[in-house]
Amino acid sequence: MQEEQTEKKTFGQKVFDNIFILLALGMAFPGVFYLGWGIIEIFVLNNTKLVDYLGASNQKFLLPGGK
Repeated sequence: MQEEQTEKKTFGQKVFDNIFILLALGMAFPGVFYLGWGIIEIFVLNNTKLVDYLGASNQKFLLPGGK
């Protein structure tokens, strides 16, 4: 007689066994991470005008009328 092993799967095993959950997590985590990073940068960085930023660099050709 063979004994039936009835082991409960842990949450981690259920997640790693389901490829669709892994796909969803693999797409959601970077999206949430970069969205949060972008929002933090908007609030943390100084609010400078684009003309001041481009005028201080060598990219003056992007300014209107600048060559």
